[in-house]
Amino acid sequence: MKDYFEDLVSKSKHVKSFAGYFQRELLTKSENDELPSPYLALFDYELTLSGPEQNTISVRKIGFAVMFKNIDEGSLSDQYKAIDDAEEIVMKFLARIKIDSKKEDHFLYNSFQKENTLCTPVELSQTSFGAEVFLEFKNNQSLKSNPDDWEDDFLSC
Repeated sequence: MKDYFEDLVSKSKHVKSFAGYFQRELLTKSENDELPSPYLALFDYELTLSGPEQNTISVRKIGFAVMFKNIDEGSLSDQYKAIDDAEEIVMKFLARIKIDSKKEDHFLYNSFQKENTLCTPVELSQTSFGAEVFLEFKNNQSLKSNPDDWEDDFLSC
């Protein structure tokens, strides 16, 4: 998923930089001035499994934020504008994700769970504002075991 979002950022006309899941990546890029604003940062990834015995379903929950930095800490109107602008960019990314998930040859095919998407404003610091998003992708997930992966003979009867 990281590669997918990084690729989307590279194609976007509205987001200038990207940071992956790790907080240290975000901090390092920020400290080294390698994160022009607005940027997209991934910050959450979860994988859960559900479904009946013969049909395991994986649900991937992804969190990302579109952030603006160096916003005047004394200007509430600039802070609200940054949040509004970030939400507008988020909607562009969600529209792209929806389109990608409709393409039969795309790895996201039929997986985007639009109804489980949540977008909220975020204040990262006194000068950093944006919108964070939580979304879900649902796919079939094989839990078939391969005996070549194991030293013991656990599959024999």
